[in-house]
Order: sequence, then C-alpha cells, then structure tokens
Amino acid sequence: MVLMDIVKLKNTYNKNGYVKLNNLIPLTKYKELFKSLCIVLDLKEVNKNIINFDNKKIHSELISLRKNNRFSDIYKILQNINCLNSLYSYQPLLKIISKFINCDKDLIMVSGRMYRLDSINDKKFSYGWHQDSYYYKQNRNFENGCVVLFPLTNTKKINGALNLVNSSFKLGHIQHKKSKSNNYYEINRSFAKKYIDIFEGKIGDVLIMKLNTVHKSGLNLSSKFRISCGARFHNTLSKDFNP
Repeated sequence: MVLMDIVKLKNTYNKNGYVKLNNLIPLTKYKELFKSLCIVLDLKEVNKNIINFDNKKIHSELISLRKNNRFSDIYKILQNINCLNSLYSYQPLLKIISKFINCDKDLIMVSGRMYRLDSINDKKFSYGWHQDSYYYKQNRNFENGCVVLFPLTNTKKINGALNLVNSSFKLGHIQHKKSKSNNYYEINRSFAKKYIDIFEGKIGDVLIMKLNTVHKSGLNLSSKFRISCGARFHNTLSKDFNP
C-alpha cells in the first residue's frame, strides 16, 4: 500500500472516527486460526485446509456447546491462542496503524486481545453504546490508540454487525454507567439514526476505530454465530502512555 493511500485512509479515519480496509489480510494468515478453532471444537471431519468460518458444522457445534459449561472453557482458551498474533503483527496493517497513532510500528503495544463468539439472539453478553477508551486507559489521549477488528464470518446487519456513531469521537470522553441488565458500563443515551453506520465485512477485511468512537454490537438474528477477533493498539512513545 503506497503512502498516498494511507494518507487518504487516515483522512477518513480522522473524519468519521473509523475506516474499513477491504481485503487487507490474505486468507493464508487465517489458516492456523481456523485449524485451531476446529481442533478446540474437536471437529475431525472438517477439512482444516479449507478456511471457512461459516462452515455449518462449526456453528452446529457452537450452538450445542452454548447449552453447557464447556462453551465458557473453550471461549477462554480462544482468547489467548498464539496464532491470533499473526493478524495483530501483520506488517502492512501495522504500517497503517503506525501512521494513524503516530508511533513506530515496532513499538506499538497490543492489549485487550479478543476472540468473539457472538451467539444467536444474545442480549446478556452484549455491550450497549460505549467507548473503548473507558475500558482501555493505556493512552489517556484517545488519539494515541485505536481498536482493530477482524471479521472471520461474513458479517451483516442480520447477524449483529457492529453499529458505529459517525464522528462521535468528537464528543470526548462520555460518562458511562453500569447497565441494569449486566455488569457492563454503557452510555445511557440514544443516538440519531442518521449518524449510525454498520460495519459489514468478510474475512480479510479490517476495521480500525478510534478509542473514543461510540459503538455497540447489533443483535444477532441469524441462525449462526458471528465470529470475529480484535485488539487495541497503543502508542508507547507518547507522554500520556500508561503501561
């Protein structure tokens, strides 16, 4: 990706508070990630060389596991599997992030790694409107960090694609309150529909979002899980950095 392309992307990022990168990650980077999921789910019959997180057998197994305690164990294992790092350390991505948060790409810190398995019609474990800067305080100046999301399944509005409030980072840090329905802290206000965008994407796409951009997951009304992963990236050289 040439420098001019990165400048255009950064302009969009600074205007909206987020930017989508289509087909940035080559499919081969997901091979070990896919294989690991199949192994953890004990799916011997799935061809691990054909990368398809939308595979029906995967979702059938996840739906079955969601009914018992094993799901929680598998979810915890997936959060820290080593092959996630192949995405977080992908050099063309780090080159873009380094320009966005003004940090040498080799000195960027990664925190808040996540491997999301958003189940069908799940309201209990879904955050309402929030800013990641409320949870991740490594950079007190939100401009010095960002959130990066990687869809693994085809993500559409029907399966709970992320809702983002355009230009909401300009509101600064917004007060969060504990939700009455769960233990998450959320923003107790609504936002006009004209400002809400939906991040629909597929494997290989990437969303980079400012730490102060207001967002929430949509409700998954499909027959499959929405699978994705992501992390927060921080400028360790900025004066506001808190290790």
